[in-house]
Amino acid sequence: MSKWSQDLLILMHALTDSEFRRQAEPILKQVFADGWDSTDGFGEIFVPQITSRIILFPCEQEGFRDCLSSQVLVDAALKTGDTGCYIFPWWNGSSDYCYVPLSEFVEGYDGKPGSSNLIGAKIGINLYSPVTTIVSSQGKWGLYTSSEHHALLGGSPEFMEEIRRGMPHIDNQVYEFFDFWHTHRQSNLDRGFDYGSPKWYKVLLNHIYGLEKGDRLLQESGLLWENSDESIEHRSSTDSLWARDAVF
Repeated sequence: MSKWSQDLLILMHALTDSEFRRQAEPILKQVFADGWDSTDGFGEIFVPQITSRIILFPCEQEGFRDCLSSQVLVDAALKTGDTGCYIFPWWNGSSDYCYVPLSEFVEGYDGKPGSSNLIGAKIGINLYSPVTTIVSSQGKWGLYTSSEHHALLGGSPEFMEEIRRGMPHIDNQVYEFFDFWHTHRQSNLDRGFDYGSPKWYKVLLNHIYGLEKGDRLLQESGLLWENSDESIEHRSSTDSLWARDAVF
């Protein structure tokens, strides 16, 4: 990389398609699985080297402020030696990729509407998409926001330890995720539809939490029911399915 490119990398800037392929895509593949469909928020999205992972909920259509503090994210990244991140809004084939220094991320991504410090105001691109990936510029962690109102966060154990230090109850968000899908199914049942128990429940929980913890969470969740081919007892969404202060 040339001296000019090294200097450019420390400033907030949009990426051309060629810069994305040369600079950012190799970093993206250090965190997210090669060939992963960026519209799929229920699959095996992380590479094996990203060993610490969690489900975040709720994550609304624009940004992730409801489930993760941007300041906590930046603090954790800084403490593990990071300096910046790449942002990729995938919705509708967008190619508005950019690099943002961590020193500008909080005000740039999560600042007040109309602020001149917002990323869009500075470099003229719209980053708020129902489907967005944010990845460490050193390939140490990644955040994926799904159009289905949840997000997936993965990184090193050291990075995730800092996240949990900043947000001690963050692991309990998975239970709100379960509540949402119970409500979703009940809504379908009320309208006379029952699509059964989707396989992605098990795939996602095992991928994010590992086989042992994933299967335990799946049993606690009640997200598998009678017409599933899994031998896990169905429980009503009105039952007390889990302890809200569960220890992970």
